[in-house]
Amino acid sequence: MSSEISEVPNAELHYQLDVRVATITLARAQRKNALTKAHWQDLHTLFVRAQTDQARVLILRSSASVFCAGADIEELQTHILDTAWMQANHAQVQATTETLAKTPLATIAIIEGACVGGGVGLIAACDFRYASHQASFALTPAKLGLSYSKRDMQAIIALIGTARAKELLLSARSLPALQALTFGLIHELHAVNTLHPAVQEKVQQLLACSGHSIAALKQNFGELQAGQFADDQAAAERFSQMFASPDFASGAQAFLSKTIAKFA
Repeated sequence: MSSEISEVPNAELHYQLDVRVATITLARAQRKNALTKAHWQDLHTLFVRAQTDQARVLILRSSASVFCAGADIEELQTHILDTAWMQANHAQVQATTETLAKTPLATIAIIEGACVGGGVGLIAACDFRYASHQASFALTPAKLGLSYSKRDMQAIIALIGTARAKELLLSARSLPALQALTFGLIHELHAVNTLHPAVQEKVQQLLACSGHSIAALKQNFGELQAGQFADDQAAAERFSQMFASPDFASGAQAFLSKTIAKFA
């Protein structure tokens, strides 16, 4: 599969497919990658497209020195008294982040610069979060006189625990990169010149694993996080079917012959 670069109707989001790696770039530097409702809709489309394109790894990054400034303030000012629009916008944000969280692809967020509000929601929906020392993180509904839904709060609590989630949400303060690493909000912290090589190393680790295994494991993680601890019939069948999969045949043969498995 050759490298392909394309854009969705919203030219401020870039999509690149290179072999089995899809990269989505937030490219709205003039607005600090603040996201409008249309951006959230198009991100949803791209997350689905990466799966349709049979990518195995999805990278989410930005082209600017800011990862994402959260909601577009100018758009909010236009609709801030329109309760129906505000609710519809929130529903779109949740649908998009949920699609990212539930994708069977392995997902990596690369965070350089500030990551605020909805940007934190996006990276929280990714499997891996790699940041530069210039990154910072903030959740600021308390500064706007707003709240978060329980679903949005649970995504943060699942990453960093209740006490640290309270620290972020109730004080609305900015969290520097090193403290974000201590909190468990990010996986790895790197200098600018080592950040992308570290991500590429992770990509190769993921591509060396079975995409079917990653998809099944991610589904289990999602169900466990939702409190579904017992193996129901669907989970049991999902587990059993793996033994008959081509990936298990390749993995078992590689194990027996002491070679490296090649997964499709």
